[in-house]
Amino acid sequence: MRFSNLLVIGSTLLMTFSSPACYSQESRSSVNRATPLTGGLAHLQSKESDISVRTILIHAKEAKTELTSRFFPSTDKLTKGTAAPIFLRMNWEASARIKALHDLRSKNLMEKSLDEFDPTEVESRFPINLTEARRAAFRERAGWEYPIDEEPLASILLPDAQESRAYNHVLLLKARCHVKHGEFAEAEDLICIAMGLAMHIGETPFVVTRLVQLSQSASALSIVEELIQQPGAPNYYWDLTSLPRPLIDARTAIQLESSMYEKTIPELMRLDEIKTQEQWNEVAAKVIEQIVNTGGSNDHLFPKPGTPEAEQALKDWTTLSRERLPKIAANLAERIPTMCDAEVGVRYWWLRVQSRASSHLAISLLEPDQSIRRNFESIERLNQDASDELPVKAVSGLFSGSFVAATAMCDQRIALLRGIESLRHHVATNAGRFPTSLPDLELPIPTDCISGQPFEYKLSADGKTATLSGAVIQYPPAPVTGGELPKKGTIRGTRYELKIVTSQ
Repeated sequence: MRFSNLLVIGSTLLMTFSSPACYSQESRSSVNRATPLTGGLAHLQSKESDISVRTILIHAKEAKTELTSRFFPSTDKLTKGTAAPIFLRMNWEASARIKALHDLRSKNLMEKSLDEFDPTEVESRFPINLTEARRAAFRERAGWEYPIDEEPLASILLPDAQESRAYNHVLLLKARCHVKHGEFAEAEDLICIAMGLAMHIGETPFVVTRLVQLSQSASALSIVEELIQQPGAPNYYWDLTSLPRPLIDARTAIQLESSMYEKTIPELMRLDEIKTQEQWNEVAAKVIEQIVNTGGSNDHLFPKPGTPEAEQALKDWTTLSRERLPKIAANLAERIPTMCDAEVGVRYWWLRVQSRASSHLAISLLEPDQSIRRNFESIERLNQDASDELPVKAVSGLFSGSFVAATAMCDQRIALLRGIESLRHHVATNAGRFPTSLPDLELPIPTDCISGQPFEYKLSADGKTATLSGAVIQYPPAPVTGGELPKKGTIRGTRYELKIVTSQ
């Protein structure tokens, strides 16, 4: 898996974990138990909306006031050294068990409700060395040492992130087994290991590795949702409170992505040193190759090199560049008539791309509620720009808004779960009753990081059920790269429907 492929992978992963689950209403399993183990699978509110709705069974449980970290390796428990050699050794030692890993992953066992989930298949051939996995999760750093500044960035391979998804998937399947058996401490341990491994995968600031970390963390949070619904399960308010905030750092990944072209084509940082037409042609060829590799091979983006359509596109781009370059680089105006076509085209493209990258990086530094909205507005304006700007569109701000939104939705979900545990505490300490409003809670709930406002809370007339909802995100049009991001009008959001369980 190469860094240059992150757009396709990224858009797929964003679709996967931007909601707590990606199951349709029709796939929701029926439960034939008087007292189900959980409220059932998450489902979508409607075909027009991707608001994920999940029923959570509330078993009253008071939270102990103690700083615990059962779902994430706490700093004081980390050991010196790096996790990368342990990852590599696990891959080597597990070579004979890799088939079992992928077989388990292919059976869609996560899509069954906990009542219908059969632990036997996982328990009979669990293909992971837990001792080694735990050692890796509790190292202080990963130490991948990718050659970011030594090789062209777009050509760097990322096999570690690819293989880790199978490991974490099976770890969390095993955690589900423990949840179903009522073995809470064992389930907590595996969730912690999975979150620790995901943290190490996301340590290198590639967008794609952070997306893998997000996907794995979202799966772990789904197990936490099942865990908190079990009779006798501890209250995890303080464990959720102790998780890092933000869980995934979007900023450093966007910063690295914004420097991809200069780290892949170093000549872009030394344009004033290039003298001959042949040298300019070589740089232009590298730029075209990266535009095609990054933006995809769709003809409407950039025609296949060597075709008549590509030749015409280059002529049109040269004409445009000669017209517009003086307006953004007045210091070059007198020299432009003597420049070869390749120089004019490269210089104009690079100045435009740098401007766009700087803008999106700056916007990403804002608080999530402002960053998401401004990123989407910026991308939409770019999409509506003239069609002759395609070489810029194909590589500018590709999905930074969606990436920031996905990381924020993960933090939103953690805060909502923390709210659920605060409600469980209230029910336990107030004669089995929900509060009238969130300010009545003894244990505070953070504001929604996406809206900057309190979460929405509604109590039913009989006081037996309640809903806790996060702010929704309305996505802009899909990027010009042809990615599979949601189209304008699509809504992403999370709502929990809470029901007090009065009988065991």
